[in-house]
Amino acid sequence: MWWFVLAFGTLHHVSLRQRHHGCECVSIDQCISNGVDVAPFCGCMDISGEDYVICYTTGACPGSFSSTVYTGATFRPCEYLPPPPPHQNACNDPLFTTQWHLERIRAPDAWSYTTGGTLSSIAIVDDGLQYTHGDLRVDVGRSFGWNASTGRRLSTAHSSNAIHGTATAGVATAIRDNLRGGCGVAWDATLIGVRLLTHGASPADNVFMSESFVSSLSELATLGNVIVSNSWGPPDDGRVDGPMHRDLYSEVDAAMHSFYNSARNGLGGILVFANGNGGRFDNSNDDGFASHPTTIAVGAVGDDNRRTQYTEPGACVDVVAPSDGGIRGIVTTDLIGDSGYASGNFTNAFGGTSASAPVVSGVIALILDARPDLRAVDVRHILIETARLVHVDEVNWVRNSAGRWFSPWYGFGVVDAHSAVSKALVWRVPVESQEEVCSDNWFGYLGLNDWEWRRVSIPSLGGTLRFIDRVSIFVDVVHPWRGDVAMRLISPSGTISQLTFEVPNSVPLRDTSFVPHTYHSNAFYMESSGSNGWMMDFRDVTSRGRVRRLRLCILGTPPREVPLPSAPPPPRFTPHSPSPQPEDTDPTPTRISAWVSVGSSLVLACCLLLFTCCIGPEEEEDDAEEDDRRRRMSQAVVAFARFFFLGRSEEEVGERYDNVPGRSIS
Repeated sequence: MWWFVLAFGTLHHVSLRQRHHGCECVSIDQCISNGVDVAPFCGCMDISGEDYVICYTTGACPGSFSSTVYTGATFRPCEYLPPPPPHQNACNDPLFTTQWHLERIRAPDAWSYTTGGTLSSIAIVDDGLQYTHGDLRVDVGRSFGWNASTGRRLSTAHSSNAIHGTATAGVATAIRDNLRGGCGVAWDATLIGVRLLTHGASPADNVFMSESFVSSLSELATLGNVIVSNSWGPPDDGRVDGPMHRDLYSEVDAAMHSFYNSARNGLGGILVFANGNGGRFDNSNDDGFASHPTTIAVGAVGDDNRRTQYTEPGACVDVVAPSDGGIRGIVTTDLIGDSGYASGNFTNAFGGTSASAPVVSGVIALILDARPDLRAVDVRHILIETARLVHVDEVNWVRNSAGRWFSPWYGFGVVDAHSAVSKALVWRVPVESQEEVCSDNWFGYLGLNDWEWRRVSIPSLGGTLRFIDRVSIFVDVVHPWRGDVAMRLISPSGTISQLTFEVPNSVPLRDTSFVPHTYHSNAFYMESSGSNGWMMDFRDVTSRGRVRRLRLCILGTPPREVPLPSAPPPPRFTPHSPSPQPEDTDPTPTRISAWVSVGSSLVLACCLLLFTCCIGPEEEEDDAEEDDRRRRMSQAVVAFARFFFLGRSEEEVGERYDNVPGRSIS
């Protein structure tokens, strides 16, 4: 486990976590083997002198032996199981069968439609890239870096000790079918390196680094369909830090908004951030980068699809992606030789949310290769709409009034490359633009009680929204120990979003008092919002806090401004007119009646014409015969007409025929 202490904080990477489940292999002394796909790269051997790869366990498994080194541990020879059947889009690289995370997100299925291609680029903002690695294809001309101590721009992102950036780059874009290592999620995408983080940087360098990040976003905004992948952030110590908080980052906040609004020729820049490795003792909403409204925040799940011990909760989390935390880590590129995470040019133990972020960045590259015309907001919505729910039995999942499931640990679920690309291919870009509506400031002096929720009604919003995208609320609470305060936001429809959680007193939070901060929530996605009804709850475990100020803002789709057609005037009603009858809503009888009336009229006209011809004057016949013929013809005409008038009485038909000028029925 290693950390970079930087101006913006640390690189989100942690060592492999242990999982003790009886006979399953576990990690011991930084080494792990599960006997299937990790064993070839981890030569754990007992001191007994056995020269085969072994698997350490925590119980007395059949065929196992007691370890002479690790008290209470047992070991057994690895069982090499046959590899799974190859996928039709499988890479022929030797480590592809060990890249379980690719199958988990269904990346090979997505490769049937897109591979990342030349239409998408992924910029890895990190400690640089090792250009000479044979499994990375770096766009040297568009890569650059910064000197953290002087702020001077460098023409290269190359670094011989860029251990973290080289690993994250391989997760996203490692080359396929070159008989080396494995392949990346978007193996055909262009790789751009941005060397922003520097080993050994001191806090005094943070001014230069913030300026460098601002300049990097400005330059990346001109490079087309670029996804900016960030596996770094503030220290995971529970402190509020980053944009939207400190004055030092005000320019960073403005630069992130500018990149989001103007990059990709106005379609919107895409920023992906790891949500942090602080676990339950931290909150990604306190990370001003991961929780920024322009960011896609990514958490981590292990190979069992459960949230890892290190991933942070947060109402700002969008999706999660595979990483280490179970039995297996992520197989990716490593520094050449013995100076990386493992001996050799590849590692099987990369992890943390540092590995999850480039997985999502690779999926986005696949989406934009298929549909480069999508806006940044469309890409985020596609990821949300296609995320796969996992372990909904956990109590942290909430279903909002729009039917969307959300969890502060899982976001909307595990990213699914195949579903995302499939949905992108048929996605219709909405014509409505998003708007933000805000409430007035609430000022007060609400005292907080011990373990009792206190509620504040939010002032009215400046408008209504048909669909909610994101919600943010500025909170100013006075409290000497911020870990004692829990907050939750309630929508008019009753959906509850937990914004902060109580942090045990044993955790040494660096902020000794509560810091005013803007918190964000995705829990209300696709709900509608009126101007009233939002509420905020607070709970304090020590009864020492008070709420001073609140302000709510909601981003979403406003109501349609299409005027409704005016209703026809009501029929005039008089005491002598019949009561109005309800209209028949079924159009079929109306059409039948119309055609019957038309057909009846035509038939009657033909009958009249025939009758006229038949009863013309005949000088040869006498009057008696003529009268008799007229009578029989008249009866035939009336009978014929009655049939087509559908049951009308003979008198009614006779009245209609009597009205014909010059004719009468005798």
